Amino acid sequence: MINDFFRKGILYCLLLSSLNTTLHAEINDYFIRRLVLYESDCELATIMRKDIVKDEENFYVTCKNVSFYPDGVDIHCSSDTDETSCVIKTESRKFNLLDILHRDRTR
Repeated sequence: MINDFFRKGILYCLLLSSLNTTLHAEINDYFIRRLVLYESDCELATIMRKDIVKDEENFYVTCKNVSFYPDGVDIHCSSDTDETSCVIKTESRKFNLLDILHRDRTR
């Protein structure tokens, strides 16, 4: 009876380990949230996964404040297992209205 119990336990462990190798790794949404929070002026509204191609992932993020990223933010991750490989591809738009006002006062 004990011997049968150990056999079932070993079979169960082997089954779980074989399932683990077939699963596809992916970057979690909270890594993307953290990247957007620290590396941009975007107040994140939604995250969408675009596609996974050859162990790479692409994301599209929409912002609540559309002043710096009116068309959203594209994020490219060159590795689907390493969240530090993610880079923001969309450049922010900079509005220098305060600089324009400041230059008018100096004249």
